[in-house]
Amino acid sequence: MPICVVFAAVGRGLTGAGNDSLVPSLVIAGLVGVGIALLVAAAEQTNAARVRAVLKRYPGAVVMIDVRAAPTTAWVINHLTGSNRVSSQLLAVAFDEFGMHVLSGFFGRSDILHVRWELIGGFFAGTVRDSLERPFPALLVSIATTGRPAVLPFAWAGDNAHQPFARGIDSICAQLEGMLAAAQARG
Repeated sequence: MPICVVFAAVGRGLTGAGNDSLVPSLVIAGLVGVGIALLVAAAEQTNAARVRAVLKRYPGAVVMIDVRAAPTTAWVINHLTGSNRVSSQLLAVAFDEFGMHVLSGFFGRSDILHVRWELIGGFFAGTVRDSLERPFPALLVSIATTGRPAVLPFAWAGDNAHQPFARGIDSICAQLEGMLAAAQARG
């Protein structure tokens, strides 16, 4: 809001408007600032509700929402499941004591893939391209399959600062490698 007020005051000063037009400009700028703040708060609440919805299904999981269903991601998931299961542009991913769960839909209500820890080979940072060939940083998950391992890329499409992706891909790789090591120690 203070930035809106500053822009209104500078704008009025540059246009040479009188003092009697400054007060309404400041009020309008203040209202715009409050509206923007409410929209940001509403978006944060929606993201928090989406994370809670996934955590309700997988308590204690590391949850990533707003994962881009890039063509490579969709192809690998569809190949692993043997069907065309990716129907959403956004996915959610949860890592819990049992492995990795990939969910589709805005609130992650539909399970499309589950991979046990025994089949996960590791995590590393990489890049994935969307359908417009734009590159996005991605978390890459190596999965043991018959033949050679598959690599499942998860590119983040969101901007929620509370997500694991916001801390950086290297940070989330380290956290997930710790979970993988704990799962391997449990046997």
